[in-house]
Amino acid sequence: PAQRPQIAQRRTTPIHTQFHALNRRTSRSRSMPHCMLRSMQIFDTLDRVDREKLAVLLAGSYWAADRPQEVVDRSLEGSMCFSAWEDGQMIGFARVITDRATAAWLCDVIVDPDFRGRGVGKALIEAVLDHPELQTVRWMLATKDAQSLYARYGFRNEVPPEMWMTRGFGRNLCPE
Repeated sequence: PAQRPQIAQRRTTPIHTQFHALNRRTSRSRSMPHCMLRSMQIFDTLDRVDREKLAVLLAGSYWAADRPQEVVDRSLEGSMCFSAWEDGQMIGFARVITDRATAAWLCDVIVDPDFRGRGVGKALIEAVLDHPELQTVRWMLATKDAQSLYARYGFRNEVPPEMWMTRGFGRNLCPE
């Protein structure tokens, strides 16, 4: 039987993720490919975020390529941050902007290119969604290319677009 990953609530101890437990939220039953990672730890504390590595990862993204380090640092301070580690290096990151009661925006989910396709992003998403402080929130996110990944975890386009208004999102968010 697969073990559920345990969430460390605002501690410096890691969340040990078992890869065979991934995809438990999927409606389809399918087996995960064997993961090439021996062990991975997920932390939910800001002090475990490697800011230099995160700056490099975000610089390679379509949504934050031109985000200044000062803005990255401020964004971290006002968010719940999750970092995935393997062999002493940060290999993935996810950030949640939330009041921890009613609303949460999942953003900046990114995995080191050398570790993509090995379940790191899925483990991060599960750690975020399973976090005890986030069990009553309604979720939102924006993605240009990962709809099928997030759909596995219950995200849908269920709100009519005319209900949403934004300000500042047109600024080079998805350059062609």
